[in-house]
Amino acid sequence: GGITRMHAAGRMLRPFFSSTFSDFTEEREHLTKNVFPQFIKMCEDQSCMFSPIDLRWGITSEQLQDGQVINICLNTVETSRPFFITCLGERYGWQRGAPKGEEGHDEMYQKQLDRGKETFPWIADYEDRAVTELEIMQAFLHDSEEGREVDTTYMRVYLRKPKPEHARDMKDGKVDENCARKLAELKERLH
Repeated sequence: GGITRMHAAGRMLRPFFSSTFSDFTEEREHLTKNVFPQFIKMCEDQSCMFSPIDLRWGITSEQLQDGQVINICLNTVETSRPFFITCLGERYGWQRGAPKGEEGHDEMYQKQLDRGKETFPWIADYEDRAVTELEIMQAFLHDSEEGREVDTTYMRVYLRKPKPEHARDMKDGKVDENCARKLAELKERLH
């Protein structure tokens, strides 16, 4: 039984799983423990390998400090093509916040953007976007909105119905309306 890694290397299904981390902890755990093992077995039966990519544990503190988060995320989206899964709930996620020099600016996120622009220059036009939105844009949305044809056969977008107990982006103890607006706009673009 089973197949060798060398034989399966040409038949590898490596979907990138994109979502805000804290918003989808339960869903990610359910997929990892209950759903993905079934896909692994189905793929083995077809002489291929299923190896989903979940970067919750894939980025080190050194890479964060070096400004590599966006590069790692977008490069991984690219190497996972054509497989991409995203889930959006009630959180927009990690973003720069206000522009440089203004209150609420996240300098660590700006560092990720600055390093990311070296490899992915298009993100210079989207510096106010969260990592999750940049991943979605890298997978298909940026090309699609620029009029380039994109095969979305193996890409899935799941939007969760909001519930009061779901986490929201907060600012000063209140729902961050800027994040809520960006998330609503992103969801609308995905319809």
